[in-house]
Parts: sequence; C-alpha cells; structure tokens
Amino acid sequence: TIVVQKQIEFLQTMEVGFDRQNLVYLPLHGTLRNQCEAFKQELRQNADITHVSLVSHVPTGVWHNGSGWEWENRNISSDPLITYYCADLDFAETFGTSMIHGEYFREELVGSSSYQSGEVIINQRLASIMGLDNPLGARLSNYGYDYKIIGVIKDFNFKPAYASVGPMIVFHRALSARHPNQYNYIFMKVRPGSIQETTSFVKATCESFCPGYPVELKSLEEDYTRLYRSTEQIGSIIGYGAGLMIFVSCLGLFGLAAFTVEQRSKEIGIRKVLGASVAGIVRLLSKEFLILIGVATAIAWAVAFLFVNGWLMTQFAYRVDIGWGPFVLAGVLALGTAFVAVSFQAIRAALSNPVDSLKCE
Repeated sequence: TIVVQKQIEFLQTMEVGFDRQNLVYLPLHGTLRNQCEAFKQELRQNADITHVSLVSHVPTGVWHNGSGWEWENRNISSDPLITYYCADLDFAETFGTSMIHGEYFREELVGSSSYQSGEVIINQRLASIMGLDNPLGARLSNYGYDYKIIGVIKDFNFKPAYASVGPMIVFHRALSARHPNQYNYIFMKVRPGSIQETTSFVKATCESFCPGYPVELKSLEEDYTRLYRSTEQIGSIIGYGAGLMIFVSCLGLFGLAAFTVEQRSKEIGIRKVLGASVAGIVRLLSKEFLILIGVATAIAWAVAFLFVNGWLMTQFAYRVDIGWGPFVLAGVLALGTAFVAVSFQAIRAALSNPVDSLKCE
C-alpha cells in the first residue's frame, strides 16, 4: 500500500520535460481551424495569456507515427517507429522545453519549408538511435521526403509514464499536401489564477471568429491527473483492503491472546505469588507472539518485495525507488500492533488477583 501511494505521488510530480503548469488548450476544427493563425494573434493581445502555440497533438493524447526512415550509416536491422509532431514557432517558449543542440525553428530557417522537404528537429532519443556524434545537418528521408536536422530538443514525455520516451521528429510544416493545416490544438500559457478571465476572453474571441463555436478550455495538468486515475483507484482499493485485513488480524490476535492468557491463568497466578513483576509477565506472554509475527513479517517482506517490484517493472517505465523504508515501516507497524493487542491481555492478566485463578486448586 505504501509503495503504491509513493508511485502515485511520483507520477503526479515527475518531471515530464516541459512545464505543464498553467497550460490550457482548445481543440481546433472547422472554420476556426482555418483561421488559427489570426485567432492566435488575437489571443496574444490578452495580458493574462503570456504565450500561445499551435500544435498537432496534446501530450496526453493519441499521436501519429511511422517507420521506414533513412539516414546516413543507418543500421539496416533498425527501423524504429518514430512519432511525428507538428508545432509552430512558439512551441518551445510556450511549453518551456529546451534545446540540447542547435536551435529551435525560426522564421528565417523555415520560410522555404514544405511538406516534402525543409528543416526538422529531433529529440534526444532519436539522436541516440541514429548514433551520430553530431546530428546537426544530417538528413532524414522517407519515401521521397527529405529533411535537414537543425536541432535536438530535450526529451519530453509525450506518452504516459507507462512507456519510456520514444524517438520523435518535430515538424513545422504539414506532413501531407492533402492536409495543409496540421494544427489541431491551440495551447495557451496563462498567468496563475486567471483561468476564469482567460476563459471569458477566449469565448468572446471565438464568437467573433466563429459564432456558436463550442469553447471548453482544458487544463493539461488536469489531463495528467485523469491519466493516472486508474492507478489511484488501484491504490485506494489496496489501501482499503489492507486496512480491513489489519483490522481482522488484530481481532484474531486479540482473541488468540485472550485464549492464551486464559489457558495460562494458573501459571500466571503462581508466578505472581512467587514475586513475578507485571513487566516480566507481559514480556513472557508477548515474546512468543512477537517471535512468530517477526518470522511472518520477514516472509511477508520477501513476498511483498517481489510483488511490488514486479508490478512497477511491468507497468511503469518510470517508477519510484522502493528502498527499505516502506518494508521497515510496515514491519514496525505490524510488530507494534501485535504488541499492543497482546500486551492489553497480558497486563490485564498480570494485574488480576492470583487468588482468583488458584482458589480452586
């Protein structure tokens, strides 16, 4: 239970390669999509909107990809599935991404680009797969399309943490003559606490461009929260289940301790008559239980480690470091709970009048 909760916290706070705070977006379609550049410029007039960018996909959504790409000295056995991303000139600034090599798109660099040729940016993962010491200036080609690499962008998670970052090509222009506008979403970086004012402004602006356009601004941070909701539900179920098992175990342990004390009542009475202290009797009765629970805890550690490690390894490409902390804490809690349950009955027996248990002898 502790590991699941730690993994959920890790997923919600992990570094994804860009700043997802205060990022909202609006889907583009129909007439508004055809006027996206003018719409973008109008949104930039609002002081609460610091940056605006047009992109093809939402980081938490479904992406386009393909294979069959060629480059210099490519290993013929390697044909990676590469993700495609279309972004305008303001993407890096809006999302807070950074360049590892080269530079991001500039108007002077991409002015002559087309869907068949031009400049592209690749991520670190693709640069590693290509195996080039310096990928800047290298060419990527695919079925008659030819592109020049002008930069390497820092890897960012365009998939959930269940999968590792894959190779990516970032385009500025459309990928097909049949679809000249690949921008499906407009992202806005807004000032903290200004979402309501921004929403009202976006609705009014949409109405002027495309009357009746359905406006529903979505938060990228909330998307990430929803993305791992199923994991949170698993954590809640495991937590409730663990709580129930602990409660039932305590009831059983409490009853077993009461039964043991009753069976050994005469022994306890004799020991008290001979001068045994309350602490000595509690130690005597608790020792056997604690030894058994200690052995059970050690076995549970091994089983729990194999289970949670297997779950993390198979379900998540990015996972929390388990460490020994959760297991030590669980062991201490188990022994502490057992000690309290047994000690209650032991103290009760130790404080009783030995005459009551010995009078029939």
